[in-house]
Amino acid sequence: MFSEKDLEIMVKKIIIDTLKLNNNLEEIPSNESLKDSIGLDSLDMIEIQLVLQEEFNIDITDEDLSTMTTIENICSYILGKNNMLVK
Repeated sequence: MFSEKDLEIMVKKIIIDTLKLNNNLEEIPSNESLKDSIGLDSLDMIEIQLVLQEEFNIDITDEDLSTMTTIENICSYILGKNNMLVK
């Protein structure tokens, strides 16, 4: 169990580690398009999809993946699939 902020940090770290980015956590905005803010493309998102599925033990359909354009979208999806938020 973790807070919403903890989940945001986890997702950002997953993106940085998976794609071997030189960005730090603060350079990835939570509410801006990942495509626009850090230049992710569809192949990057597929890599992230695979890691998120493994890390959080969830299934992410390709259709659902297309709606995951921001960190906030990704976190909301994970929370919807896996009720592990502590308020």
